[in-house]
Amino acid sequence: QVVRLATPLYAALGASYVALLASGWGGERVDFRDPETVRAGLAQPRGFLAGWAHYIAFDLFVGRWIWEQGLTGRRSTRVALLLTWLAGPAGLTVWLGQTRGRGVVGR
Repeated sequence: QVVRLATPLYAALGASYVALLASGWGGERVDFRDPETVRAGLAQPRGFLAGWAHYIAFDLFVGRWIWEQGLTGRRSTRVALLLTWLAGPAGLTVWLGQTRGRGVVGR
């Protein structure tokens, strides 16, 4: 099943993210408390790649979780998955709103 291949993908994306962070983002140290240094870091090629590895890993993980929860609860996941694919947190928000009070979340 294709979904089972996702776990090694998460691991690879996570390892890539850690390696990119450890290798530095091109000169200046990024202080995550300072939005300006984060912006400057993300403007660097390694910082940009680290950001994308982060986004992709989390969106795939959340999408898989939504899909599995939908199967368990026999609920449609189409809108939530589409929004997760297009704009991660929006899809999660829709899913949580759809399942609130229905016993799907938290299983």
